[in-house]
Amino acid sequence: MVFLLIPSAFLPVFGQIRPLFYITLAVVVYAILGRERQRIRMAYQANAAAILAFILFASAILAISFLFGGGRNGRMAGLNAFAADVWGLGVPLVMAELVRYRLVKALNIRGRASAVAICAIVLTFAFTQMNELRIFGFTDGQLMYIGFSTILPALTASAVVTYIALKGTAVAAVGVSFVYNLGATFSPVLPDVTRLVWALVTSALLFAVAMLFKAIVAEPPTAADKRLKRALRYESGRGLKMGFTLTISAFIVAFFLQLLPIYPVVILTGSIQVISTGAVSPSCAACPLMKLIAL
Repeated sequence: MVFLLIPSAFLPVFGQIRPLFYITLAVVVYAILGRERQRIRMAYQANAAAILAFILFASAILAISFLFGGGRNGRMAGLNAFAADVWGLGVPLVMAELVRYRLVKALNIRGRASAVAICAIVLTFAFTQMNELRIFGFTDGQLMYIGFSTILPALTASAVVTYIALKGTAVAAVGVSFVYNLGATFSPVLPDVTRLVWALVTSALLFAVAMLFKAIVAEPPTAADKRLKRALRYESGRGLKMGFTLTISAFIVAFFLQLLPIYPVVILTGSIQVISTGAVSPSCAACPLMKLIAL
């Protein structure tokens, strides 16, 4: 959240004191707004949904690692490096999510003003995860890559976590945000895929988490709720459906722009007619997925 023009020699020091800014901000927000009291049943439901979100994330890592290869996360090579990442990345994220949660719960506005406030929160907290936007002078090709690998997952994560903060608990919101924003840092095993593929996969998983969370924390509807649902049946779930459609569209666009490891190629000449039908290139022969296809 903090932009400073500082000498490069001061960056290590700034990285050490940066979490203190977030801790101070969280203390000030909670001192002004107070603590949010939660119902026990809603807390159990929300936290159960968050645990299932962690399991979904871990399962996806293992599945992609099996298909495309994977290995040990190099950032977890030593205890000192791990502790530095927890302090420099983990603590600011947790404090920021506590602030988000309290701000969302403090919204007593109705109608359009509430929607504007929610959108402002989503955009503000998404921007804190868009690190590549700090780079000046990138080309059009880099802009397209940044859009899919940085902007899309940051907006998706911020929107989903804001929804969880609105409907659930602080533990659920902080937990889901921590896993899906810092999973590539703190996961002991990482799949051997590009950052773009990782971003698109996590974006799709986050939409699945939002739908899962909505299904689990939903309370039994009253008669008034049923009447309202019938009146708004065409609007129900519209945001999730639109988000899912946008994610699928992003996959398709990235595929045809050749931003993914697998993309369409049209052969315009007869220069490679010697390749037999069904042949696998040497670079793909070691892929477990290609071995299964060959069988």
